[in-house]
Formats: sequence, structure tokens, C-alpha cells
Amino acid sequence: MRGRLSAVGHCCRCAESLSTVDAARAADGCLDFALTADLLDPGRIIVCERWASDEQLLAFRDCGPGDEQTVAIRDASVHKYRISAVEAP
Repeated sequence: MRGRLSAVGHCCRCAESLSTVDAARAADGCLDFALTADLLDPGRIIVCERWASDEQLLAFRDCGPGDEQTVAIRDASVHKYRISAVEAP
């Protein structure tokens, strides 16, 4: 997911998202969940997620962001990538 946040900026928004990251990482099927701030664009965050199954991803998605987080999102672009293999570099 790629998202743009309100003018409040990403630093405080990332801090406010700690509970979301904790919840995701504790959720069944979560292999990885990270939310990072763009160093050059103060209104952009990047969310990277890996899930064991589509069903577990959708179960977590049903929880969704809270109202405060939803208000801060100006737009979002979400894409699912299917990776067939992971190898050492």
C-alpha cells in the first residue's frame, strides 16, 4: 500500500500507528507488517505486508483503520503482489 497523509505529517502519524502494527504482527497469518515514513515526502507513508493466506489478510482488513487514521489519509493506492519464490541474493 502506498498512501498520502494529511498535512499533519508522517512523523506523528507513524507514531499513532504503533497499535496497528502491533495488532497486525499479532494477527494469525501475519508474516511481516511494516509502516515507514518517506524521508523526502512528509505526506507519504509506505505499508508493506506479508500474509500466509488471502483469508488471513482479509480477516485483518475487516478490522480496518480507526476513524482518526482514516481522516488523515488523503488518498491511497493498494496493490497485491504475488511472489512465487524468495531466494538469497
